[in-house]
Amino acid sequence: MKNLNKEYRYYRKAIPEQYREQLGLTEYKVSLKDINKNHRIHVKSTFELIFEKLFNNVDEFISVNGDLKEYLNIEFMHMQFKLYGINYPILDKYIEVKEKESKLITLKQCRELYEKYKNKPLSANYKSYYKKLIEHFGEDFNIQDLSEDNLYTFKNEALGNLNSGTYNQHITLYSNIIEELINKKKLIDNPFTILNRADYNPIIEGFTNEEVEKLIANASGDIKTAIITQAFTGARIGEVLNIKIGDIDTEKHSININIENTTTKNHKRDIPIHLELQKYLYPLIKNLNKGDYLLKPKNRREHTINTYIKNTLNGKKTSHSFKHAFVQKLQTKQKRDENGIYIKVLAAHSINDITYKTYGKGSINWDILVSIIARLDYKVA
Repeated sequence: MKNLNKEYRYYRKAIPEQYREQLGLTEYKVSLKDINKNHRIHVKSTFELIFEKLFNNVDEFISVNGDLKEYLNIEFMHMQFKLYGINYPILDKYIEVKEKESKLITLKQCRELYEKYKNKPLSANYKSYYKKLIEHFGEDFNIQDLSEDNLYTFKNEALGNLNSGTYNQHITLYSNIIEELINKKKLIDNPFTILNRADYNPIIEGFTNEEVEKLIANASGDIKTAIITQAFTGARIGEVLNIKIGDIDTEKHSININIENTTTKNHKRDIPIHLELQKYLYPLIKNLNKGDYLLKPKNRREHTINTYIKNTLNGKKTSHSFKHAFVQKLQTKQKRDENGIYIKVLAAHSINDITYKTYGKGSINWDILVSIIARLDYKVA
């Protein structure tokens, strides 16, 4: 009788010559020394099924699963999990690999992969739902950078006006897309599950004057540009990341906030450029083209800005605190804006004032907006 323990000490599979260059392997070999002898036939059979699927359509297999050797190694880890439960060194390695891999996936890629796996495009309704994510974060936003803070802001700013049924449909779609990628071993967790928590309603504090001035003083380059722009406009970080030079009117002294194709009308607005912001921005953009973004592509990531803020202030506040600081600071000095309508216009908040909606829409006084922005008195180092 054959000794199975000896026979299957390794699993080896020769790669057909015609696929070797494409797959970057001549042979796949893995040690089975940690596999109980009664389970080695099962492991061998599982690998054989994987290779059968691979050789039936190499191009499709690689496009879906990526690097073959890494994929096979992770599959082997899965087999061990199922057979023996959690082995912490293996689990740590698995998480390390998957976290590294997930950092490469943007929101745009999430949708593309989901449609590829399902072999059909999103429906028209679902496209409009997913569009809200893209409009808020940007299509190149990294899925790994989704956090409690920015998801909470997304929930309130992009989904806040939806009824409960439609809101749940949005969250279900986002979760289903991520779950599909988890099933395909492209991601390891689903950040959207937090939005289903009934008690998920953290209070976001605004920055103090001292904190804003410290952030400005210690920043440089694009980070400083983003910080100063948020401080003096109250714009969301996603809006700042999407500002192009053509959105900045140096004659009217205004910045047009208008995320492309947005369905949230409140987000479309002109904000007066504070004198301190003029002094900083105008020399910076003098020789740039209208189609250029205010921030360089490599720095147009919310995570970059928030990491700087957290490191500088040693706390949990993020870029969202600029908006709260902006509103709080202006509200303490209301003069010609008793109902706060102008502040709501600047901050892109919903306006429920019946008189404004009926008689005043479109008749906002620009000079009043300018005077309100002028109340900001941060010191720019």
